[in-house]
Amino acid sequence: MNAQLTPVPASLPSARPRRAFVNETFAKCTDANRQAVELELKQVIYQAFEKGQLHSTDWKNYKLKRCVLASLPLALRPESAC
Repeated sequence: MNAQLTPVPASLPSARPRRAFVNETFAKCTDANRQAVELELKQVIYQAFEKGQLHSTDWKNYKLKRCVLASLPLALRPESAC
């Protein structure tokens, strides 16, 4: 069976900012918090999809709760922070 590829319309926004956000987020993770960060990423991206905001979200400046917690002093930071 020969499958034909459908060209992507030029009007569709690029997924690059979202991919970069995901890649950069995982780069900041540790083995200890990777699973929690992955779960939060999935939730955030799914919610953006559900609201029709997948392509309009400012992924470059979006901060996950897990990573915001990472900016706290170590004594106050939960183990699951980035």
